[in-house]
Amino acid sequence: MTRHIRKAACISLSIALATLPALARAQVGASIGGGVGIAGSTDQSLSDGQSGWVINGQITTSLTPLLKVGGEVDHLHHTGANATFGTAIAELSVPVVPFYIKAGAGYGKAEVNDGGGSVSGFALQLGAGYKIGLPGSPIGLAVFGNAYFAHGSSRYAQMVDAGLAFRL
Repeated sequence: MTRHIRKAACISLSIALATLPALARAQVGASIGGGVGIAGSTDQSLSDGQSGWVINGQITTSLTPLLKVGGEVDHLHHTGANATFGTAIAELSVPVVPFYIKAGAGYGKAEVNDGGGSVSGFALQLGAGYKIGLPGSPIGLAVFGNAYFAHGSSRYAQMVDAGLAFRL
């Protein structure tokens, strides 16, 4: 294991262990969705990157009414380009409105077909979303957006995505 992978695993494990006491009484939520995104290396502008379809999945547990922790995976696929990011996240809901922000750290890998090879290593995530409730139903929708940055041994990769997810 490389140093970055070990560091990401330690961060994820620390968050998971910190939430164990709350799991017995906490609400667990999940979401799955899709959208569009663009990925590229930082050797060039993100606008020169590869765009494609994105699949998004998330599992969280509530620590407080406004704070959730969990994990999220996003995968971008396009002919000749792939990017996958897995992060441990903290999600903070904004009181009164159904808006949330999130930040995470984990692992990312991107092959952006720019001639420089793949990038993999420690990753950071920032994201936001808007929850749309369905009256009388425990499920809902969320409009989401994420930005990822992965640090490889010799270069960096970035990905931005947006889409719609079903939330349980």
